[in-house]
Amino acid sequence: MTEAVNKTSKKRKKKWKIPSTILTLLLAGTVFACIGWGVKHGPVKLLPAGDPGETVRTFMEHVVLAEYEEAAACTNGKIRYTSANSQALREEDGVVGAIIADHLEDGFTYETISECQVEDLEATQTIRVNFYQVSKMAADLSEDVQAILARFVDERDVQDVYDADRNYLPSVIEEAYTLAIEDRCNEDISAYLSSMDIDVHLSYTGGKWIITEAKGLEKAILGIALQEPENDFASVMTALRADSLQNLTYVRKIYTIPEHAMAPAENQAAYGQTTNPEDIDAVIAAAEELLEGQELAWNPNADFAPRSVIKYYLDETLLVICWKEIIEGKCCAMAEIKIADGSQLRRTIAGGEYGSSIQLLPTTMARESNAVLALSGDFYAFRPLGITVYDRKVYRFAPQTIDTCYFTAGGDMMFTYAGEPATIEEAQQFVDDNDITFAVAFGPILVDHGQLREIKSYPIGEVNETYSRTTFAQKDHLHYLLMCINYEGVTRAATIQQSARFIYEKGVQMAYALDGGQTSTMIINDTLYNCVDFNAERLMSDIIYFSTALPSEEE
Repeated sequence: MTEAVNKTSKKRKKKWKIPSTILTLLLAGTVFACIGWGVKHGPVKLLPAGDPGETVRTFMEHVVLAEYEEAAACTNGKIRYTSANSQALREEDGVVGAIIADHLEDGFTYETISECQVEDLEATQTIRVNFYQVSKMAADLSEDVQAILARFVDERDVQDVYDADRNYLPSVIEEAYTLAIEDRCNEDISAYLSSMDIDVHLSYTGGKWIITEAKGLEKAILGIALQEPENDFASVMTALRADSLQNLTYVRKIYTIPEHAMAPAENQAAYGQTTNPEDIDAVIAAAEELLEGQELAWNPNADFAPRSVIKYYLDETLLVICWKEIIEGKCCAMAEIKIADGSQLRRTIAGGEYGSSIQLLPTTMARESNAVLALSGDFYAFRPLGITVYDRKVYRFAPQTIDTCYFTAGGDMMFTYAGEPATIEEAQQFVDDNDITFAVAFGPILVDHGQLREIKSYPIGEVNETYSRTTFAQKDHLHYLLMCINYEGVTRAATIQQSARFIYEKGVQMAYALDGGQTSTMIINDTLYNCVDFNAERLMSDIIYFSTALPSEEE
């Protein structure tokens, strides 16, 4: 019995040995066959599974949605885009950084522009990305910041905008820059869109397609063109700030007097006087900003009247220089004025309303109006001629025989000649169209746009006789020259053509004759400057004057 069992066991062992031998032989044959195949045909190639283009699309959809962690799962982890618009970088530039980052995300799109190219275990997909190029904003932002700063200067006190050296306060620049970014990004910024073609490279690794390179993508996400040097969000914002703020220009504070408001009281410390013309050099130097590069008619080498006193006034809104000059034997009281704003050129009518029966001395009207320098007007109540405008309204329309001089809200002189315009409606339209605040009617026009006129006759003013003369002229923007020619000492007055030539030779562009004779009056600091006929002021109906615009608390 025992022997039979042992035989059976041996038989079973033999059965197992045969299949193992066969199996070993089969495996060996297979190996040798593969080696032979490889020698003859090369190594066996394994085909990758999946669509690399789909990987690119999935990756880019996450990027477009700013889902950077999800996008990172599609890469080999070596592409540095995932933190480009992170909260940390946003906070690095505060509100401005967050605004820009949000718009970069909103404006970023892509499209595939070719079939995905696959070769063995590598693939390339070309895409076109569309993005806001931040650097394109710089020029517009520079203009925006400058405009906002100008608004700040207009609305705020000087010390709240500038330091002692007339530099913008850093906090003011930062405020203006932030507002400019906000305003610009709230508008249509499609003009800043750029496009870039990017090759996305992939590799088949670990049984799936992985993105290994996308050169330029990180820059596009940050709003940077490929050729620009910046490569992180902080650098982008630093460059944008530098480019936007590098050319800021100083904006002078301009004060404006409301049209129907009383002019501010002048600063008595701003008045001065001298008998030495060279002393005026320092006054002119101090007025450099106000003069805006304009040349003065003032000449320190003029033939000054003997024993005459030069008077002046200067603050940051007003320069006045008064002197007496002998021209061809005539004593000419001159006043040169430069103002900062057209509202400083004003008119006062005695009694405060057109047609009032009240007449006052010009020094009284000057004092009550806070005038720094005043000139007699057209004495409109004395004659019913010409076109008169007050408070922007045409009150009298009788243009048939005399010329009219208009003053705009911007401080410019304008003329119409005798017989113009044809109707009162046209006259009012002219006033409305040109923003005219008041007009005077005397004349004639002496200089028109730089051209000296020849005046042979005129219905008023005894133009060919020797009389005291008053001339109002404009030399440049907000720059005026006034002249009174009177009998003073041994000197005599002038004809109208003489006065026209004298003022013309001072380089004025526009000049107009006002009422002369005893009306001819020039006043500075409530005091007569010229020698009025008969040594006595005349009661009259109006003056034209200049006032400071500087509020009393800021003098």
